[in-house]
Order: sequence, then C-alpha cells, then structure tokens
Amino acid sequence: MLLGHGGAARLDERMTWEQRDSDLNDTNPEAAEIQASIYRRMTGAERLKLAIEMSLTARSLTLARLRTQHPDWSEAELKRELLRYAFGSASRAAALMAEDIFRRVIGALEQAHTAAPHQHRQAVGNRS
Repeated sequence: MLLGHGGAARLDERMTWEQRDSDLNDTNPEAAEIQASIYRRMTGAERLKLAIEMSLTARSLTLARLRTQHPDWSEAELKRELLRYAFGSASRAAALMAEDIFRRVIGALEQAHTAAPHQHRQAVGNRS
C-alpha cells in the first residue's frame, strides 16, 4: 500500500485483487456472511442498482472533498481529477473524456440522421 494525496492510503497497482481485498476488509466474518446472504437474495437488477448508487455516492463524496481542497478549481479540473482518481492517470482520464465526447457526438449525429428523413418528408409534403 502506498500513501497518496493528503496522506490517504492508496493501493499499490502491483497488488493482486486478493491482497487488495484483505487490506481493505475490516468486516467481521459473521457480518460479511450476513451481507453476502443478502446480496445472494437480490436480483441482478437490484445488485446493479445498488452498485450504481454506491458509485454515485463515492463520486459525490470525492467531488465534495476535491471542492473543499481546491476551491479555485473549475468543474472541468474537478472532473479531470475525479477521473484520475478513478482510473489512475491523467492520460487515461483524458482518453476516457475524449471517448465520452466521441460517443456524444456520434449519438447526436445518429439522432440527426434518424430525424432527417422524417424532416425531409415533412418539407416535401409542405411544398404540395
């Protein structure tokens, strides 16, 4: 384990998932079994909803901390740092942001293309 920003513990990227789990697991084995049995009874959709909610909460808490630590940062700088925390490097975060922008542009183009024939039919129909 390494020390990161503000003395907070960061995981060493060379650790295996088992090592990471053991370092991060402070749950009593009996409580862990109860938790696991609850998860086993959940549907896939329920587990997915829980995972999304946990991810959004973690993101919100991290952004709040970053805003407190860096009140002068813009939203773009805050989000870039959030991505760096989540994915490890600024270059990876930049690649993900570029990919997100690309997806949005492609989505907008696809929507425009889908709407275009309909708009064309309306324009042609209005000429009659």
